[in-house]
Amino acid sequence: MIFNLLKRTAAAATILVALPCGTHAQEDPRHKQMQDFLHAKRSPLAEHARAFLDAADRYGLDWRLLPCLALVETGGRKEIRNNNVFGWGNGRIQFTSVAESIHLVAERLANAAPYRKKTTEDKLKAYNPRNRNYAAHVLTMMGLVGPVAAAAATVEE
Repeated sequence: MIFNLLKRTAAAATILVALPCGTHAQEDPRHKQMQDFLHAKRSPLAEHARAFLDAADRYGLDWRLLPCLALVETGGRKEIRNNNVFGWGNGRIQFTSVAESIHLVAERLANAAPYRKKTTEDKLKAYNPRNRNYAAHVLTMMGLVGPVAAAAATVEE
């Protein structure tokens, strides 16, 4: 049952990815910081930095959260199947694109009951409740990307 729900949710994310979102200012400093960080980690996800930023901005998430989750969960796309860069649904969920995967997980982290209206740290504790060090590990990695507000982008509506 839960697998079918996740599968339907993944299909709905295709629609979300197609919706227009705010356009980032030409020189969004977060983009370069994220690309540099992902390149340093030798992650092919560096080419998806814009999708990470768009999803984070659309759903009100810390801009560093999604790429760091992907790095922790799948080695930054080194160990993924079916464009599922987060191992969502125990890696069984299939996505048509990496962007679809990014937007679905962002939407769930913003709106699903276990995560809604929680701090980033509390979202991480709910994301992986079995590992006591998980939230601290991801938060430490997020700190390596850059400060949360120092490079905030200007989004044009």
